[in-house]
Amino acid sequence: MKKIFLSLTVLIAAFGSQAQNDGYAKGNRFLSGGFSLSSYNDKDTDEKASSFSISPRVGYFVSDHVAAGIGIGFGSQTAQVGSTDTKETNTLKLGAFARYYTNPAERFSVFAHLGFDYMTEDDKITEVKENGMDAFISPGISYFVRNNLAIEATFGRLGYSATRKDIEGVKGSNVLDLDINLTSLSFGMAWKF
Repeated sequence: MKKIFLSLTVLIAAFGSQAQNDGYAKGNRFLSGGFSLSSYNDKDTDEKASSFSISPRVGYFVSDHVAAGIGIGFGSQTAQVGSTDTKETNTLKLGAFARYYTNPAERFSVFAHLGFDYMTEDDKITEVKENGMDAFISPGISYFVRNNLAIEATFGRLGYSATRKDIEGVKGSNVLDLDINLTSLSFGMAWKF
């Protein structure tokens, strides 16, 4: 973990020395989001799993400190033991968000991200669909490494989610969560235009 932070610090310093930007302002638009890809293969148990997700967002600054926007997310997970499929799901998220930014230093911003997502998951093996919503607030930071390119990081969250499987008689589940540790640290990029 220390090597990753050291590498990111060197990368930010190298690009940041050439950047000439004061951050965001009213009327700016941005495209941001995240991407993840993972693969797991345990040769002892013949267990395999893979996942993929992408979540682009577009936002608009309604004032110098407040941005609002929309996002979409798609994810896919598969797993198998030997030749038996144990998981095959596709997830779709549609959402809206608002962010409040403060600029304590040139090219550097701290923000609070308030999001609301509608989500649906389709399990291909059990043929069960699950629908739900997720409302959350999460802290983040943004640093411009070029005029229009920023690295973003978010960590932790306070959220509420409610989901229900499309099965007769199932009442669903509600989750209230508070996560304030760095295990949920995620990095992304933002392009200002």
